[in-house]
Amino acid sequence: NKNVVINSISDAEKVISNGRNAQSRGEESREDKSRVKKSSKAAAKPQQADTDQMIAGRRFSQELEAVIREWVNYKTEKRQPYRPTGFRNFLSQIENNVKKYGEAPVVDLIRYCMAQNWQGVIFDRLAEGKHAKARKGFANFPQREYDMKELERKLLGKE
Repeated sequence: NKNVVINSISDAEKVISNGRNAQSRGEESREDKSRVKKSSKAAAKPQQADTDQMIAGRRFSQELEAVIREWVNYKTEKRQPYRPTGFRNFLSQIENNVKKYGEAPVVDLIRYCMAQNWQGVIFDRLAEGKHAKARKGFANFPQREYDMKELERKLLGKE
């Protein structure tokens, strides 16, 4: 039995109609809702063992595996963890790009994306050649070799 102070008729109507709390009316409490959210998030996240198993099934080198684990930790720190399907697709993209461009450019690209605080790995940068092996020359033109002393003599007329 609660002592209720009623200041007006509308207050009296509210007390009578809302006499029961939210749980007694069949509604979930905030705590129950947050528990449901947390449990669904935990179920959607791949566990560390699942992640390790998915990586091990791809036969990557130790360096590439280490960088992938770094990337997963990086994404978790950003509160953007992978779900199993997304992680499998990410590993497939890595595998395909390693076959196409080599392992070193892919490793460099993943590290670069972390250093730039990006949300994802931009594999298109490999196609653009930004992380491919350094090529000698500029834009598919061979590098020219000049004898600077000879050019200086010609320009100054000291032949």
